[in-house]
Amino acid sequence: MCIRDSNRSPEEIYRSLLNLDVSGLGTVYLLTLVYFISKGKSPIYDQFAHRALDALEKGLKPKAQEVPKHTVPEKKSKNAFKWFEDNYAKRLNGMFGSHYKERKLDRALWVYGHLFKASD
Repeated sequence: MCIRDSNRSPEEIYRSLLNLDVSGLGTVYLLTLVYFISKGKSPIYDQFAHRALDALEKGLKPKAQEVPKHTVPEKKSKNAFKWFEDNYAKRLNGMFGSHYKERKLDRALWVYGHLFKASD
């Protein structure tokens, strides 16, 4: 199967990209590639969008409160994709449904997430 095969799950695409063993591409970049290759079946991951999601779920006020700092697992970690799905993708889908596929939502979360400092 080709890496671009539209029948492949986002996790299968991630594993295929991981097997290419390209240096310089970490977990976040691989997840971004998965978004494009899967044609949006999987959301783009970004630390600021993750902060925004945390803040929205908890009803936090911009610039007044901190959100937890998230450490993305190393790309070769067995649980990297599962971490992404459990800690971000499923939550995003739960809050926004299929709208998570829209780039305007991704951009809005990125901007909103910049209003929150990550706690150490």
